[in-house]
Amino acid sequence: MASVTVPLERESEGGKVLVLPVDGSHWLSMKILVKELNQRGHEVLVLVPDSSLLIHSSESFKTEVYPVSFTKADLDGRFEQLTEGLFLKPPQMTDIFLNVQRLVSFTSLQVEGCESLGFDLVLTDPFLPCGSILAHLLSIPAVYFLGGLPCGLDTKSYMCRIIYSNFDDLVSRHLEEKMTYKELISYGAIWLLRYDFTFEWPKPIMPNMAFIGGINCAKKAPLPAEIKEFVDGSGDDGFIVFTLGSMVSNMPEETAKQFFEAFRQLYCGDTLESHLRMHPRMSNL
Repeated sequence: MASVTVPLERESEGGKVLVLPVDGSHWLSMKILVKELNQRGHEVLVLVPDSSLLIHSSESFKTEVYPVSFTKADLDGRFEQLTEGLFLKPPQMTDIFLNVQRLVSFTSLQVEGCESLGFDLVLTDPFLPCGSILAHLLSIPAVYFLGGLPCGLDTKSYMCRIIYSNFDDLVSRHLEEKMTYKELISYGAIWLLRYDFTFEWPKPIMPNMAFIGGINCAKKAPLPAEIKEFVDGSGDDGFIVFTLGSMVSNMPEETAKQFFEAFRQLYCGDTLESHLRMHPRMSNL
């Protein structure tokens, strides 16, 4: 009797991935995926501006440095202006508009770097339009990795109009087709959403969207001695972890005291006064 052999498994070849990340804390999460792609046999090239906050070369992936029209000092200065607007004084109405201008200025500086720039796809963060533009110019799919956009695409607030107006101008300068930033990112092949569905407000989810919340949660490591001593000495009442992310390294002492005073007033104990009730979710903690 004749026999037929059918291979059950086929070796797959790795793809060529061009990565154009957004600087800052956005990159810290994307870097985890980039390293994993490299470990799985894909050829990964990360485009890095020669003036960067957190994007650096690594043994885990290839990098290509491209020149930009600003220095590291320029980038640091714009970011410091942004944080000063948050901490140095109580906000007034005029400060809101000033901080919007600073945000636009900081974002525009990074966009300038994007303008100076046989892959299978582009992995990028649509928080800035540069990667989407590059994918469109190369006629290859764009895979989006994001925790959010600068503004909701269906809002008409002052800040959103200013930011997206700048993005629209950039798109129109580099693409022959007449389209907006909103129309451009709608061509995204896959959206990797770096949050959990249960924490979001109800909204339509397309078939090409996947939730990857928690991807940036690293394996636990021993606490530094100073922090461990603090945790061990907190007693039965526990302690509070307060963080502003990777981009804020300090704040004015007076502002820190205000946070401490607010945390000090939080409820602590097993019972509440007769006119108070604990939320059911809190009672299970």
